[in-house]
Amino acid sequence: MSQQIRKGKTVDPPQVMSRREIVGSLFSSKMTEAGLELSEGSADAVPLSFTRFAQHMRSLGIDEGLVEAMQSGIAEAGSEAEVDDMIDAATSTPDIQLTTEQAQQVKELARLEWRRSRKAASVG
Repeated sequence: MSQQIRKGKTVDPPQVMSRREIVGSLFSSKMTEAGLELSEGSADAVPLSFTRFAQHMRSLGIDEGLVEAMQSGIAEAGSEAEVDDMIDAATSTPDIQLTTEQAQQVKELARLEWRRSRKAASVG
């Protein structure tokens, strides 16, 4: 690229992804590997959430966008095993460095959130 500039040629700017785009891409690929599917438009919506799961994730320094994507995944999961797979996929991204104990606590809170969403859906 520097040679093109020195020669006076037109240089196309390099493609650059934001940190959020990189994490989202990694998360999406891990979800696909686990056989799960992200909901459409979940990356565009960034609602604030105050569930125990979301609060705990934020206390661990996890990006708000990733927390919201994970919550969408939890709500759409068909079983607790799918919730565990989604949490495993998300916590294996380079931006999330959790101890084994922290990862287990995240899974427990995610399963609790999943059960609550199922209970609310059956009542409503």
